Amino acid sequence: MNRKSFFVIALAILPLVIFLACRKIAHDLTPGQTTIQQAKQFYNDNNAKNDSTASKENLKPEWETAFETKLADGSKSVIALTGKVKFNDSSKLSLLRFYVFKEQGGEIITARIIEVFGAKDFIPQNRDLLISAFGQQKIPDFTGAIIIYDINHKYVISKVFKSGQLIDGSAKVANLKSSSNSGGIVANSIKSQKRIASSRGVTNESGSCSATLTYWLVYYNWDGSEEWQFLFSVCIPNSGSSGNGSENETVTITPDSSITNNQRLKCLYAKLFADTSRYGLSKLTAAFQGETGYNLQFVLNDTLSTDGKTHPLGNGSYQIWLNRNNALDPDYSAIYLASTFIHEGFHAMLAQKAIAVFGSMDVASWPKPINDMTLQELAEYVENHAKDLGVWNGAMHDYMATHIDQMQEAMTSFIHSNYPTTFSSVGSTDIRDLCLMGLEGTTFFKSQYSSSSNSTFQTNIAKFVGVNNCN
Repeated sequence: MNRKSFFVIALAILPLVIFLACRKIAHDLTPGQTTIQQAKQFYNDNNAKNDSTASKENLKPEWETAFETKLADGSKSVIALTGKVKFNDSSKLSLLRFYVFKEQGGEIITARIIEVFGAKDFIPQNRDLLISAFGQQKIPDFTGAIIIYDINHKYVISKVFKSGQLIDGSAKVANLKSSSNSGGIVANSIKSQKRIASSRGVTNESGSCSATLTYWLVYYNWDGSEEWQFLFSVCIPNSGSSGNGSENETVTITPDSSITNNQRLKCLYAKLFADTSRYGLSKLTAAFQGETGYNLQFVLNDTLSTDGKTHPLGNGSYQIWLNRNNALDPDYSAIYLASTFIHEGFHAMLAQKAIAVFGSMDVASWPKPINDMTLQELAEYVENHAKDLGVWNGAMHDYMATHIDQMQEAMTSFIHSNYPTTFSSVGSTDIRDLCLMGLEGTTFFKSQYSSSSNSTFQTNIAKFVGVNNCN
């Protein structure tokens, strides 16, 4: 080949070489790769360095397979899978766990850990769908639970799906400890002991374990029932620690001495919690049991101008305040008091589930990213913001009013069981209006009555006056 021909061929090939080189350079510097680097930096800056949980539970992001994508809600995010968790062969579930680093304006602004529990075959076959649609209310054919944590694996919220539809309920992962020394279960209830004893694949035949931890996916249904599904077990060696002290922590729901020192209030409190109806006080406050370490206390308060208030203590714990003057007045209706307990119990439940209630509010302008907020911070922000806008009754109270049937069912059960004479003399509308006390500013109330002074409303609620005793 002469020099001229070679030169002509070289000129012909040069554009292709340049094009391929440019493509290679572009690939090395794609916006997605840049964003993944930002996600790494965000993780390094915000992950708790001294927390060994991530290494113990294989929670570290797998950056080598991370990718940028657009979620079903339209947001751009970096997805990083985590190490796999192997469940016992007897478990019917599989787990998909991944980090979501949300991008806005070319920067990573929040991060969450997502855990998706579902059928063994469904999870691996629908990985991309579940990653894209985890935040939606419909996921085709999916039955299972999605639990969302912050970047340090602290619980934020959970969702339960059945046949592709979001349903009422919540879920969490719980662990129980059995001790080889006692031959029994370190658990907070007989029910827990029965659960762990009936699990398959949990043995200690060699005697090499000082204890065994069993992990469960727990569904908390809105009717108060629970469903426990076994995941896997972990041996704690004899030479090792007996545990970190966090297993099986339970929620404390207690009455203050201001309540227990008064015979009528103590009686009402006991009867309300003894009611096992779907929306009774024990079931409303049982929603707290979806969280570890949240406490609820019932207290009389001198400063209230209303019948009651649900007061935050921080760290997800609350006090339910009851108006002392009303509560200690022997002529104040015991049924009115009971309805205040139920009303404030509903408030406490909604505060604990604040994200589910207020999740549709615009979060782009919030001073702190939603996934970096504690549940308490979120509840307080939403309440203050809603009050600033003058829409507080349009949020918490309107939600309660549109679910008035649940409070009505609770009070119907309570009155039927404890005040049968009164129950026989009132109707369902009377009990509904009893539950609407305190909700007179809501849209639902205004659709029924022109004002709280409406004669029909006042006549209905007056039927419970004079029922003062509790025996």
